[in-house]
Amino acid sequence: MDWGLAVAVDDRHEGRVPTVRSVRSMAGTPAYMAPEMLVPSPELPLSPATDVYLLGACLYQVLADRAPHLGTTLREIATSILESVPEVPPSVPGELHAIVLRAMAYRPSDRFPSAEALRLALQDYLDHRASTEVAREAERTLFALEQDLARAEGVDHARVVDRFGAVRFGLRHALQAWPGNEAAADSLRHAVRLMVQHELDQGDPRAAAVHLADLDGDDPELRARVEAALEERARR
Repeated sequence: MDWGLAVAVDDRHEGRVPTVRSVRSMAGTPAYMAPEMLVPSPELPLSPATDVYLLGACLYQVLADRAPHLGTTLREIATSILESVPEVPPSVPGELHAIVLRAMAYRPSDRFPSAEALRLALQDYLDHRASTEVAREAERTLFALEQDLARAEGVDHARVVDRFGAVRFGLRHALQAWPGNEAAADSLRHAVRLMVQHELDQGDPRAAAVHLADLDGDDPELRARVEAALEERARR
């Protein structure tokens, strides 16, 4: 595609396309510019990483419904470009947020190594999106479970059990869809620990032991407490 501003990064196309070293002035649409497009220099040269930044700026437009660099004067826009930390709307999922920030990093070396690498990151996000959405819904229920357990008195055990079951089912489903969903795995471990503690508080170490066996990863302190409670119950 010809955007009217293409430059070659080597000498193979010299004479047909301007080369990077021939660029001496600012050119482009300021609201989307990479830092090195303001004043190209040996410290911040134009390169394929510049295209990665521009693709990230287009993605930002899609997500935020506005250009990444705004201002009433060129100086204000230039300041935004040089800071290059766009404010991504809170509604944007964390994985997608990270993709935008990496694509629009100030230093070219901190960006995706190529446009293809950025494309693959976006494809991974699309593949993981269903898992993320299921996990987010389960985490809302986990928050309600935490509120129930934080009550000083009058904890409704049946409701706690029901909510924990919903949380566990949702997070397991999310992990089945995407085994690499670390946020879902962390939330599931947190939920199991909460339930183990709750069953101990309820005086039911056997139920606590069942939940502990479901914990992904060892927790020596929690295991010791459950074993001590089981031994005490056996003595009684």
